[in-house]
Amino acid sequence: PTRHRLLKRAVAALAGDEEGRALLEPMLTPRAPQRARYEAALDLCGFVPAAADVLIVLHGSVDRVLQLRGVRALARDRTPSVDAFLERLHGEDGPFEVRGAALEVLAEHGQVGVLSRALQDGDFELRLTALDRLAGLEGGAEILRRALDQRLASEPFARMDEFEGSEVLDLLRALARHGPVPDAL
Repeated sequence: PTRHRLLKRAVAALAGDEEGRALLEPMLTPRAPQRARYEAALDLCGFVPAAADVLIVLHGSVDRVLQLRGVRALARDRTPSVDAFLERLHGEDGPFEVRGAALEVLAEHGQVGVLSRALQDGDFELRLTALDRLAGLEGGAEILRRALDQRLASEPFARMDEFEGSEVLDLLRALARHGPVPDAL
């Protein structure tokens, strides 16, 4: 195993109980090596408030794999500062995987408004992620219905190309997960 894997395993083992988490907490300070600090924050997030701050501060200075792990770890911290960071991250021009993970965590946090805005995202895959998450959230049906109405008002379904038509069908499928689709549609 590489030293990074050994570090990851050691931190995970310590984070498994309260006593171990107490031993890891000093690793969140800037005096700790950056990788060790980030690994500790990954496992302490949701237990120690400072851990989320470390993940946010160091996000831009770690590789994409660690960024993804960091975003997913932030799912355990439902604070306004975390949600604001994830919303900013989702809106940035960054790697799709990281933006998509941020959107998924925001959905877990119940941020329906962010998902609603994501339906207008220029990235098709992120729009599908938003659709999928809205289909499973309370309040999502109304947002999906409005998005479908807007889409159909801009152009009749019969005149849409294959791509546009498939987006409307995706909206209908997501809406159907909330119950019967109204006859008016």
